[in-house]
This record gives sequence, C-alpha cells and structure tokens, in this order.
Amino acid sequence: MSSDRLDDLIRDRLSPDGQVLSLKAQFIREVGAQALAQKEELRNLRA
Repeated sequence: MSSDRLDDLIRDRLSPDGQVLSLKAQFIREVGAQALAQKEELRNLRA
C-alpha cells in the first residue's frame, strides 16, 4: 500500500477528534497495517 494511499485513507476515515480510525470494509493487508502502525499522526488512537 503506497504512502499516498495511506494518507488518503487516514484523511477520509479518521474521526474529527483524531481518536478513531474506521477501517470497516478496508483491505489493507499486513503491509498496510504495519505502515499504519508507524504513522505518527495516529499515536492518539483509542483501541
């Protein structure tokens, strides 16, 4: 998954308060999941 695509996914699916990233019906595979885990802007997500 490319960095641009991940950035678009984050922009489109991150809640306004920055605490929830909805990945419902998203196919990101293991590589995409690892890249998302490394994104600094997602450090405040709730489990």
